[in-house]
Amino acid sequence: MVPRRLAAVHFPALPLEVVFEDLSPARAVQGELRGRPILVAVTEEARRRGVRPGMSPSEAKARLPELELKARDLSLEAKRLSRAAELLLGFGPHVELALPDLAYVEIGRSRRVLKKWAGEGEEAIALAITKVLLEAGHRVSVVITRDPDTGRTLAEHLSRPVAPPKKRGKKQPTLPPVQVVPVGGEAAALSRLPLSALRWTDLRDDPEGRLKERLTEALASLKLLGIEEIGRLSSLPEAQLGSRFGEAGVLLAARAQARLDRPLRTFTPPSRIVEELDLESVVEDLEPMLFVLRRIYGHLEARLDARNLAATSLLLRFVVEPDLSRKISADAVREASSKLVVPLTLSLARPTRKAATFFNITKEKLGGSLPGAVRAVSVEALGTAPDRGAQLDLFNNHQKQLEEVGELVGRLQAALGEHAVFSPEILDRHRPEGAWKSRPFDLEKALLPPATKKPVRLSAALPPAPEPAPRSPSPLPVVDGSLQVALPLAPEAVETRVELPTTHWPKPAAPRVDPLPPVPPRPLELLEQPESATLLAPTGLDEGVLLWRGQRLPLVNLFARERLEAEWWTEAPVEREYTIAETADGRRLWLYFGSEGAFVHGVFD
Repeated sequence: MVPRRLAAVHFPALPLEVVFEDLSPARAVQGELRGRPILVAVTEEARRRGVRPGMSPSEAKARLPELELKARDLSLEAKRLSRAAELLLGFGPHVELALPDLAYVEIGRSRRVLKKWAGEGEEAIALAITKVLLEAGHRVSVVITRDPDTGRTLAEHLSRPVAPPKKRGKKQPTLPPVQVVPVGGEAAALSRLPLSALRWTDLRDDPEGRLKERLTEALASLKLLGIEEIGRLSSLPEAQLGSRFGEAGVLLAARAQARLDRPLRTFTPPSRIVEELDLESVVEDLEPMLFVLRRIYGHLEARLDARNLAATSLLLRFVVEPDLSRKISADAVREASSKLVVPLTLSLARPTRKAATFFNITKEKLGGSLPGAVRAVSVEALGTAPDRGAQLDLFNNHQKQLEEVGELVGRLQAALGEHAVFSPEILDRHRPEGAWKSRPFDLEKALLPPATKKPVRLSAALPPAPEPAPRSPSPLPVVDGSLQVALPLAPEAVETRVELPTTHWPKPAAPRVDPLPPVPPRPLELLEQPESATLLAPTGLDEGVLLWRGQRLPLVNLFARERLEAEWWTEAPVEREYTIAETADGRRLWLYFGSEGAFVHGVFD
């Protein structure tokens, strides 16, 4: 039986990552506790300069006047945590969200599969989780253990900032905060932690924070008794802790001994796959917008990859601000109510999740300019299809060709129109404009590799040899009265009479097949409707002059005549005489003469 193994992922800087793009300066996020404002998260620079979570904003400003403060956005934090949980689906089938800043993923059953690309051992899987979430813009701590409560206790403690060494020396490389607890070693791993690591509750079970207050009071009393580590707490009798501290004491004893276990609350990802980004300032040029879209497409590719899906089409929405150069009264109301949402649909030639393909098609679709001053942008995968990958071949690059040609077709559709790329289908008609029809371009069929015949073994193809007929015993020689021996005749010596077939003369002559005359060339580009033209009489120097589209085109040659008479049974029969007209500037036009005059029907390349 595969042991249960969970990866507890803690997001310590989630409040900061939601409201700030850069976490290197001195910045902090402001929240509320019982109606009073406090700091819920600070950057490393602010912490280094004396600002701590739990301070009031006024105290923090007094210590660090240049500290930048922003209000906490709980709804946006939940949305970002949900997107991070989608990425964790690539590591296991069961994921749980533990608000406000934690997630679990069960990796026990998928551990053997993950080893193929993450490396040997559970530590390699934990490092792969940190890498994927770091590319999505999250700093995390990962602990792999058996039960969720032990994982959360260790992950939150692992995320606590460590004071830098006092001695200045060579800067050590920062390692990702990762810990793997062996099976059965949960209590030993918890024993070295301080009691404060057990002071946490889940918002689902404790929405008002009352249980957390009782835990805080119990931990404060235990600290007065000299119990400061979890190892000493686990040695106390659980009955005495329960009688003195009630429900909080029983919970602390169970967590300290790693006796709590429960199934994960399965996380269901949203049906819509949308990536949104509010810009700090208005973007009017294409280059910075492409930089933003490249980042959004990277996140979208990671979410599609975690779900094993590929997008069939994308919908971009640009929130465009109006021109506010002319100031009027109530500018704030006008600015909020006059924003325009400009949609932009990207049709893909084949389902894909490659960010590079999305990016290149978007550049063709935008055409070098934005729809206006963009304040926010969102990208939604309108249609999705299962994408479980493909088996690569060492001697065949078919999958790579599919991706490259699919991107090319998508760019052509974005630049020329969705219906500009198609496949022609030949119809059984003589009328040139009706002899074909367009159908959607089938990329898979167009790049289908040629079928290869398997070699046939001659031994397997030959029929089995017939069994030899039983041979009759040879007759004995005959001895007559004169003692002469008469041998029997051999079968080959027996005269065989062969009847020849009757020959009829003279032989019938085969019908003579005359070669068909060559078909005159026809252009690949036909006009949607034949355009009227006028052909003036030729002079001594040229074949005539063609008046077409307001131009006077001298002709130097008229050749390849072809007469077409068809569909006489319809109301509009075809009776035309086609010819190729070569103009003085090198163009070749396909003309026909009918009852209504001369018409230009096509153009040769």
